[in-house]
Amino acid sequence: MEGNPYLITAIFGFVELPSYAAVIYFLDIWGRRPLISSMMLIGGAACIIAAYLQSGSIISTAIVIAGKLFIAGSFAIVYNYSAELFPTVVRNSALGLGSMCARLSGALTPLISLLDSFDPKIPAVLFGIIALVSGFLTLFLPETTNKPMPQSLADGETFGKGDTCFGSCLGKKKNSRRYSVEDKTPEAMVPLEDMTKKV
Repeated sequence: MEGNPYLITAIFGFVELPSYAAVIYFLDIWGRRPLISSMMLIGGAACIIAAYLQSGSIISTAIVIAGKLFIAGSFAIVYNYSAELFPTVVRNSALGLGSMCARLSGALTPLISLLDSFDPKIPAVLFGIIALVSGFLTLFLPETTNKPMPQSLADGETFGKGDTCFGSCLGKKKNSRRYSVEDKTPEAMVPLEDMTKKV
């Protein structure tokens, strides 16, 4: 986008507000997987399309703002969705590792932007391709809406097995583990024995 960089940054900041509002409203209605994958796919496609349009035109500006809206929404979902996918015993470490990888890729962004010296379209197309691949791979993750989170590593290995977007769309039977009351041992408070009582 052309123009005042401060104004452009402010516009991009304001664009995130309706995106977050839409995520809050639709997250429990549509589910995590379809929402985050569609937002990544649309955001990545908008990034690639905008690279081939004339900079500063109304259509290019609209597509760039729409892409920012969808990518911001997917970023708002990713931490919630990641926390629901990992078992409790490794959730903290897994989220930390994912966050570290995200910050590492963010640190590489200025280096990728230097590729515009070869062709101005390369950075935007590269970012768009990464978003498209991420959105497509998200379709293979299980849906976590209204499902109990996995607790142990064994639960994590069986959680959502066979529950991909392609299996759901083709009508295949989901093989995700359902927890019932019988699976859990009842927890009850047991009174301590009297210390004065002799065995």
